[in-house]
Amino acid sequence: MAFKNTEPNKREAKPAWDLVPKQLVLDIEKILQSKIIKTEIAWGGYSPSASYYLETEDGKEYFAKGTHPEQMAHGAAMLSQEIEIYKDIKYLKEISPEFLGSAKFGGEDDWYIGIWQKIDGFQKILPWDRNKELLVIKKLSEIHNDFTEADKLEKAEEYNFVDMFFKSNLLWVKIKNNIDIRNNFLSLFEDKEYAANWLDTNIDEIIKYQVKSKETTCKKSLLHFDLRSDNLGLDVNNNVLIFDWPNACYGAIIFDLIGLFITIDGEGGSKIPNLLKDYEEISKSQISIQDQKIALANISGYFACNAYRNIPEKLPRLRWIQKIQLQACLDWMETLFGFENSPKIKE
Repeated sequence: MAFKNTEPNKREAKPAWDLVPKQLVLDIEKILQSKIIKTEIAWGGYSPSASYYLETEDGKEYFAKGTHPEQMAHGAAMLSQEIEIYKDIKYLKEISPEFLGSAKFGGEDDWYIGIWQKIDGFQKILPWDRNKELLVIKKLSEIHNDFTEADKLEKAEEYNFVDMFFKSNLLWVKIKNNIDIRNNFLSLFEDKEYAANWLDTNIDEIIKYQVKSKETTCKKSLLHFDLRSDNLGLDVNNNVLIFDWPNACYGAIIFDLIGLFITIDGEGGSKIPNLLKDYEEISKSQISIQDQKIALANISGYFACNAYRNIPEKLPRLRWIQKIQLQACLDWMETLFGFENSPKIKE
């Protein structure tokens, strides 16, 4: 199975370990209680954050990630947010690598590194196959059933970044009401005239469901709100582990399900309706059509308002993956909403 368009050959701008200040290395070694003897940049995600695999003198291995002076302050805020979540939510120990501690050097725009236990026998989730899809879906079902720490999390509609999906003046509403944003969105497509007709015909129906984001009826549980293949992995026993939790919050599970399933579809895996059916069978539950439309309208609106933007120099693959996700959303609208053939995004 292959991605639906060509991946850029550039990689994210990650700093080499040699650039990490010596005092910070010493502080990390204090946490690990052993000298670091081997390092390697950890590739995989779409962020320019510092990320490394570390091996210590006592033969143990770790994963470290964090912010650095060439990154925006936003990265440090997200890492701080994630570290607090790891400290507060005990359940993460069951579904994520163990968090061991963090160390800082300099001010808020300098170095800030978190350390996790490296996954034993770590396997990337890509490429997708049916076994991996079912393993991940089963894990999500278990999370949605087992999580009991809702009181320790912010509600999705009140949480930083995530709250955009619960505001009635954003996403597709912005595309409808702002001619510049509309034109930027239409610039994504091979046939701009066809895309404009498609948009004019369907946008009111999409917005009708977008603004109902607080009216979902499905179960609420722990949400990741950035579930993608780069935030998933398998250990030596094929247990699914989920990492990168800065957006963890409590809300309707349909947002995580659709967010992940459009990515699986775009990355060459199974189609979204089939994945939803798998989830319903495994979880012994049903997701209403209205909830599906609400989640699709909101998540597609996010990608519609971002995929056209300039490619950040240090994140060369960001718009590429957003275009993949947006196209999967538009294609699914054909069957879920009954729209005409979706416009096709140009390479």
